[in-house]
Amino acid sequence: MDNLKTFSPYSLPYSLPLNMQKTQEKPFQYVMLPDNKEGAPPPAGDSTLSKEELKKARLKSLTDAQDKALKNKRFKPRDGNTYCNEGVKYTLKQAGVPVKDTGISHEKGYAYTANSMSKNMAESAKKEDGYWLEVQANRAQELANEGIPVVGSQINKGHGHVVTVRPGYEPSENPMVNNIGTNNKIKRADHAFNDDNPVHYYAPRTEANSIK
Repeated sequence: MDNLKTFSPYSLPYSLPLNMQKTQEKPFQYVMLPDNKEGAPPPAGDSTLSKEELKKARLKSLTDAQDKALKNKRFKPRDGNTYCNEGVKYTLKQAGVPVKDTGISHEKGYAYTANSMSKNMAESAKKEDGYWLEVQANRAQELANEGIPVVGSQINKGHGHVVTVRPGYEPSENPMVNNIGTNNKIKRADHAFNDDNPVHYYAPRTEANSIK
């Protein structure tokens, strides 16, 4: 399934609970993506698509990626293992996020653990020019409704958990998420995460700041 190609609107301007853990071989090194680097949005004015057409394209890209993750047999729970980290990496990659440069995937291609992903995104969000931006839960749903990929994450002792926010629902403090875990389905965040630790939401900074 990894070779499935999904149209990615990330080549267009934007101005218009457990997981199978693999050992992290070395710490993620933060990389800033300049506007002209592959994977980052090009300068404004390069597209003839309207804002609504861009939104429609982004939504299709995101929901198609999420649906494929839900159906992917590789991410079905089995033998006591679940695959939230691999499911999120797959979804973001299909939606056009440069996963190897943004703390989601190791340079060798495998997904970081959920706890490591969460720490990498938090580190990036602290930088003024970091790729990720931390947003509140209701804002996470608003951005997902615009077709922007948003990751919900929770650091836990042992295994953390990560999800992507699902478009198409009213913004609230309890957004809908595309959950890969003990069951792979769309559900409320409070049914995907436990009550032990806070949940944080992260969106690509440039794209999030372009949506008012």
